[in-house]
Amino acid sequence: MGTIAAMAPIAINVAQGAHLNVAIVGAAVIGGSYFGDNLSMISDTTISAAEGCGSEMKDKFKMNFFIALPAAIVAMILYSVIGGTGSGAIKAGSYNIIEVLPYLIVLGAALMGINVAVVLFVGILSAGIIGLCVGSCGFFDWIQAIGNGMSDMFSISMVAILVSGIIGLVREYGGVEWLVEAISDKIKSRRGAEYGIGLMSGILSAAMVNNTIAIIVTCPIAKEIGAKYKIAPKRLASLVDIFACAFISLMPHDGGMLMITALANVSPLSVLKYSFYMFGLIIATCVTIQFGLMDGKN
Repeated sequence: MGTIAAMAPIAINVAQGAHLNVAIVGAAVIGGSYFGDNLSMISDTTISAAEGCGSEMKDKFKMNFFIALPAAIVAMILYSVIGGTGSGAIKAGSYNIIEVLPYLIVLGAALMGINVAVVLFVGILSAGIIGLCVGSCGFFDWIQAIGNGMSDMFSISMVAILVSGIIGLVREYGGVEWLVEAISDKIKSRRGAEYGIGLMSGILSAAMVNNTIAIIVTCPIAKEIGAKYKIAPKRLASLVDIFACAFISLMPHDGGMLMITALANVSPLSVLKYSFYMFGLIIATCVTIQFGLMDGKN
C-alpha cells in the first residue's frame, strides 16, 4: 500500500502526459508493488507468513522467487507488447532540484516498508518546509493544497470505512470460522491441502481487505494441515503469502485499487484486465501445486 501510494500519483501523471493508457499503467504499479512485496525480506506479509508457519525468511524468499519471477517476466513482456510508446511530450517546466527531495523521501520510506500514514505525513511535512524555504509556495498555499488533497480522498475514505464495517459484521457473526471449517473439511490429499491453504488465505484476505491479518489467521491452521501432509514450513509460508497478496490485489475495494482508480478516473474492471502479474502469479502457483514442482525443494 505504501509503495502504491508513493508511485501511483507519479506514474498516472506521467501516463497522462505521455498519452499512455492509464489503466495499463495503474495495473503495472499494482503488480510491481506486489512483486516487490512477494520478494521482500522485511515486509509485514513476509514476516507474518514466515513467523506464523515456522519458516526462515530467506527460505520463504527462495520459494517465492521461483514462482514470482516467471510471472513478472511474462507480465513485462505483455506490457512491452500492448503498453504502447506514447504520443505526447511531457513538459517538466522550471523546477528546483531541492523540491524533488520530498518525493525521494516518500519513495525511500515506502520502499523501506515504513507505515503508509507515517510516509505520507513525512512527505507532506517535508514538502511544506522545503516549499516555504525556497519560496515556491506560501504557508496558506500549502494548507490549501492539503485541504484540496483531503477532499479528493474523502470518497475513498468513506468507501473504506463502509467496507471495514461489513468486514466487522462478517467476523462478528462467525463468517471467518465457517470459511475455515468449510475448506479444511474438504482436504483429502497433499495437493488438496496446498490448494486449500492457498484458497483459505486468499479468500480471507479478499474478505477482510487486509492480507497481513489473513496470513496471521491462516498460519496456525496451515501448520496443522502441513504437519499432517508433510508440507515444509517454507512452502506453507510461500502459499499463504502469495495467495493473500494475489487475491487482495484484484479486489475493487482494496486500498491500492481505490487509489489507482480515483487518480486515473477509470473503473476497477479497466485495471483488472491488465493485471498480468497478479493473474500470472496465481497461475504459476497453481501449476506448482498441480504438478508438484516444488516438492523437491521441501
